[in-house]
Amino acid sequence: MLLSLDDRGPPPVSEPSPAVRTITRTDADVTVISPARRGVSSFFAARSQRSKMGSRDIARPPSVVCFGVTILVAIAAGVVLAASAGLRAFVPLFAVGVASRTFGWDVATEMQWLASNTALTVFGIASALEIAADKIPVVDHALDAVHTIIGPIAGALAGLSVWLHFPPAVATALAIAVGAPIAGGVHLVAATTRVKSSVVSGGTLNPVASTVEDGVTLSAIVIAIAAPLLAVVLTIVLLVILARFVVRRFRRAPASR
Repeated sequence: MLLSLDDRGPPPVSEPSPAVRTITRTDADVTVISPARRGVSSFFAARSQRSKMGSRDIARPPSVVCFGVTILVAIAAGVVLAASAGLRAFVPLFAVGVASRTFGWDVATEMQWLASNTALTVFGIASALEIAADKIPVVDHALDAVHTIIGPIAGALAGLSVWLHFPPAVATALAIAVGAPIAGGVHLVAATTRVKSSVVSGGTLNPVASTVEDGVTLSAIVIAIAAPLLAVVLTIVLLVILARFVVRRFRRAPASR
């Protein structure tokens, strides 16, 4: 006996498989968490969308925690890059441009020119000349004098390039208030050490000290770009070193009067 189409009833509707539910949940997670890298406005939009998803996301950590960690890591990465500019002014700017151009590393909109052909060429040549000139006695002291001016500027630009999570005005204020002083402080510590090295060795150990600075600079840049969580620890260590240096300077000032 043949059944008509009406007798068969509606086709059964199957429940979505666990794999489909997993993919759907994962997409929701990405939607909520990833906008934190796009700025404050996107973060609050993500929070509003998350509140509409219901109770199924209660087990996940709050988005505000993820956003806070992202901001902390970004600030630390900017501080480490600014500190490296205190040792080599042009190298961190060149490295940021290469990372953005080659690996798609996120850079603030106003600093995306670092990945242009012109910027890469100029900062690449400047980095090579800076590293080479710092190995030459007498020339290294002249370079330190010039670095007193260009170091803080480079530190501010390096920090500004990675602080894309803030509005431009806030990022610029951070670059001036944090990036520039950090670069200037690191340069002051390095220049003081270089003067002591010159007094003790007559300048013969300065190329060795310069090579050590090159290694520290490159290591700091790699940490800031490839391992930003370690940049948080490095920032704490850096702030402790700078604080001790400042305290010692203030303690010696009254004694010299």
